[in-house]
Amino acid sequence: MFPSHLYWFLYRRRNKLLIVLMTIFCIVFFFYGNEYKVSSENKKQKDKQKKIVEKQKIRINRETYTIPEQCRGCPGENGQGVQLTAEESQNLDAVMKKEFFNLRASDKISLWRSIPDTRDQLCKSIEYPKDLPTASVVIVFKNERWSPVLRTVYSVLNRSPKHLLKEVILVDDQSDIEEMGQRLDDYCEEHFGELVRVLRAPTRLGLIKAKNYGAKNATGDVVVFLDAHCEANAGWLEPLVYRIQQKRTAILCPIIDAINSHALSYHGGSVNWVGIFIWSLHFSWSHIFSRIQNLRKSSIDPFPLEPLLLRIKEKRSAVLCPGIDMISDQNMAYG
Repeated sequence: MFPSHLYWFLYRRRNKLLIVLMTIFCIVFFFYGNEYKVSSENKKQKDKQKKIVEKQKIRINRETYTIPEQCRGCPGENGQGVQLTAEESQNLDAVMKKEFFNLRASDKISLWRSIPDTRDQLCKSIEYPKDLPTASVVIVFKNERWSPVLRTVYSVLNRSPKHLLKEVILVDDQSDIEEMGQRLDDYCEEHFGELVRVLRAPTRLGLIKAKNYGAKNATGDVVVFLDAHCEANAGWLEPLVYRIQQKRTAILCPIIDAINSHALSYHGGSVNWVGIFIWSLHFSWSHIFSRIQNLRKSSIDPFPLEPLLLRIKEKRSAVLCPGIDMISDQNMAYG
């Protein structure tokens, strides 16, 4: 047997060796763990950058854009109105006074909600040529809100034939709402790619000059103007570009459906009304004059408006008179 003093000597020495080994192990584990963590974070950053680069290389275009799935059972589907709860309706009058529509109801509705096809049955039966001119859709906004603007864009993208829609141009006329700044740019880049461009007006232009600004940057054969708070319906684009193909100097206005400002319900328009201006030079609506109505052979025949101020001879001409500043002036030009 070992002498007792030798035994304790070896025991203490073994403990010291064990402590040293444990210390070395902890140091190695600490540095290796940190290195692994840094390496893992670097890998994540590289993967993220790689995805961004790949995304930029494969931008969405007319061929690759896919219509989002319908939000079945969601508020406002099929053009239905939205009823707010008592809590959601608190201070709603202030919202209506500021926005002129029910923003809270709008925000509850899907950006690509479904709406009923309100066209005349005869319209649905028409087959249009395949070689129609392409269209650039120009949408001007100034401090419009996120949901109606994006819903307008989605309705155009989802209900326009791919071969006819060249692009959608959003013209921001100096908005100062934060959500319509960089957030809008990023959203359009991610979800629409080449299909939607956001143009920022260099100075405050006003509605008509902003439309001209968008039109001058358009690349389609035809320029179509839409408000930033509407929803394009099925078959909305084909008859417009078809008529322009038949007569290049034509200035067209389709039947305008209605969206209720309170419940955001969608309603079909009437073919029996026409835009006019009254002696105060304000825009209004009137029944189609009997002398024009009598010339129509069917309910889908177009009817002429008597132009007063504006003639467009060529695409390169000013789309709207540069001196026009107000909405009523624009309607006079079209009246």
